[in-house]
Amino acid sequence: MNYIKDRFLDNKQFLIIILIAFLIRFYFLSISLSQIGLDGLVNATVDSTNYMKMANWLLGADIPYPEGRFFDWGIGHAAWLAGILFIFRSPFWIFIFQIIISSISCGFIYKLGVYFTGDKKVGWFASLLLALSVTSINLSILILSDTLYFFLMLFGFYLFIKGLENNKWVYFILAGFLNGYGVLTRSIGQFWFLVLILIAIITIYSNSEKKNIKSIYISNKKLILKIGMSILIILIMTSFWVGRNYSKYNIPTLAFTSA
Repeated sequence: MNYIKDRFLDNKQFLIIILIAFLIRFYFLSISLSQIGLDGLVNATVDSTNYMKMANWLLGADIPYPEGRFFDWGIGHAAWLAGILFIFRSPFWIFIFQIIISSISCGFIYKLGVYFTGDKKVGWFASLLLALSVTSINLSILILSDTLYFFLMLFGFYLFIKGLENNKWVYFILAGFLNGYGVLTRSIGQFWFLVLILIAIITIYSNSEKKNIKSIYISNKKLILKIGMSILIILIMTSFWVGRNYSKYNIPTLAFTSA
């Protein structure tokens, strides 16, 4: 019981921010549903309609195969939508999950703000900017890939930073899967792994007492192995879709666009 209480107190600010963001997004979702209804919100944009077609095709619906869309956008977001529809049977839950992950993203902005600056006020300011962002709120109630992509990459980045801080396998493995799926959701993130490598190099170098390469490698061998595994997971997850596109279209690309 004391452990749960301590964990709650440690994450109190994080949870408060998530709650604030959720209430704001749920309010706007309620207004939108009352104005245009569930079907209107599901088909609010052309891309939303196409994403739903992709998801329904994955679930076995008797509709033409949306070939161009899978090539243009990849598999990530459609598979996420299909998973929610398979379990809950109603697109209403897509919006619930989207406002949840959008709200959690605000919480992670707070944590990263505090981590990089050591100042809770900076974390609060940054997270509230996102929680109150009209763009973020609107995207959370539209069936588009932006909200899922941002959540996956942000959560993956947070776990990667935690891995560098704590040197634990679990953080790096989860970070690899989240970042990998994020790239499958929007191909614009396909070179993000290079940023992670750069951050890892800077972190290891700055934390090393001896600044020669050999000493740094010897003293951080296990950490470097874990970093490498995280990056490898990202590359393996994305390479299968590149291979699929190459075999079908003779074009070794992740997606034709990053929409």
